[in-house]
Parts: sequence; structure tokens; C-alpha cells
Amino acid sequence: MTSRKKLFVYIFMVLIPIFVSGCESTRTKMLVDGMGHFLDKMKVSMNKMNDVELVRDSLPTALIQLEGFLEISPNNYDLLVRVSEAYYGYVFAFVEDKDKPRAIKLYQKSKNYALKALKKNKSFCIDQNLSQEDFSLSLKKLKRYQVPAMFFLCSSWLKLLKLDPQTNTISIEIRQIESILDRILVLDEHYYYGGVHTLFGGFYASLPPNMGGNPEQAKYHFSEAIDISEKKYLLWQLMFAKYYAVQIKNKDLFISTLNSIISAPDNILPEAIFQNQIAKRKAKALLDNINNFF
Repeated sequence: MTSRKKLFVYIFMVLIPIFVSGCESTRTKMLVDGMGHFLDKMKVSMNKMNDVELVRDSLPTALIQLEGFLEISPNNYDLLVRVSEAYYGYVFAFVEDKDKPRAIKLYQKSKNYALKALKKNKSFCIDQNLSQEDFSLSLKKLKRYQVPAMFFLCSSWLKLLKLDPQTNTISIEIRQIESILDRILVLDEHYYYGGVHTLFGGFYASLPPNMGGNPEQAKYHFSEAIDISEKKYLLWQLMFAKYYAVQIKNKDLFISTLNSIISAPDNILPEAIFQNQIAKRKAKALLDNINNFF
């Protein structure tokens, strides 16, 4: 079956529960709660696609469907994390470079869903009035299975701080994000091809020194992520160029890193062809706009 046909089959099948009558609500919830394996397979299939336009055109429908599932099962931890990840991926790939206000709204949705998933652990508490010590203690209650929720919470949160910084709370938010990232490092630094290291890299590369910015720490963490992914998950090299190379004003490093992304084989990581295609497109766009950075 072709990728396009698989996608249409997916769209047809996931709509079925939405139209089940009200008297069947319990059965419908059981069906939604049991869809994890099916959704995993569809995610694998999408990530292997090299047709970026097909994915772009289908993702809004998929997002609406996932939110429909949450209407049926609003406290489903797995679904909350999936929706958070889906929104983050959609905005990163197709929105943030073209529509900043919309990107802010959708990154906020991603953050909110991840936060709701984490708050299912009653010991976890996040509040701007909470002391850093108490916040760190609550983080110790989070387990390894909650790493994906923590990862997409920080991913969307960092994007929001960059796109729409709230000056009156930014110092508190930065400390909380750093603490969550530290917890991910303890629990599973290899999750998502070492993605926590990329978040740390972007974190240290984006901040001014008086707020914790540190080029050496940024370089260390980007290198760790690239090593963990065996240089095959090209988005990490993209982030290295966009944040670290720009931070240290190394134009040659910026150019060489982006060119290495563009020249990498399309199938260098078969289970992440789609993400690597996005990395290639973004690398070309950065090179086309190099004068904006140097």
C-alpha cells in the first residue's frame, strides 16, 4: 500500500469513534484508550515519509482528530503527550517560520497538553510562586515514563520564551525549565536521539551571559546530542548551526554545518526521513538568509 493510501486509511479509521452514538460513550472511550499501538504504527509510517507536502496537508486533520479523541478520553496520559508532540512537530515544521502569532498560540497548546499530562502525577507541582527548592523536590517524583511529557513541555516552553518572552516571569521560567531538563538527563538522556542535550544546547546558546548563557556548555550539549544520534538525526546539526555557530559568530562553521545537512543521504536515518527532510529545507532557508545572522 502506498504512503498516500495508508494516510487515507488512517484518516478514515480514526474518524469512526467520533461518530459513535452517545449511548455507546463507555465503549467509545475504551476504543480510544486502546488505540495506542495503532497510533504508534501510524507515527512510524509518517516519520518514514519523504513527501513533506503530503504530511503538511494531512497534519491539521490529524490534530483535529487527536483532539477529538481527547474529548472522549480527556485524562488519557498517552493521548495528552501525543497531542503535545503533534502540535510541537507541526508548528516547528510548518508554522513558526511563516506565522509568528499562530506559532505562539499553537506552541502554547503543546505546552498546555504536556503540562496537563505531568499534572496527572499529583506530587508534581509547578507554580511561579513555588520556591525553586520545592519545585526541584516535586520533579524528583517524576518517573522515566514521563520523560516524553517533560521533553515536549520544555520544547514548546523554550519556543514560547523565544517568540513571546514575558519579562516579568522569565527568570523564574528559565530556572524551572533548566530543572526539568536536569531531571530528564537523570532519567533518560538518550530519549529522542539525545534531544534533551539539544534543548540544553539551545538553552545555553540563546540566553545572554547574565541569565545563564554559556557557549561552552552549549557546544558540549550539542556535541552530546549529535554523538548520541550518530550524526544521523539532522535536526540536531541544524540547531547547532542556528544557535551555537551564530552565538559565537562563526560564519564558516554555520555554512559548513548546514551544507553537511543538505548533502546527507535522504535515507541516512530511515525511521526519521520526514524530520530529516525538514532539516534539509530549513538548512537551505538559513543559508539563503545568512545575512540576517552575520
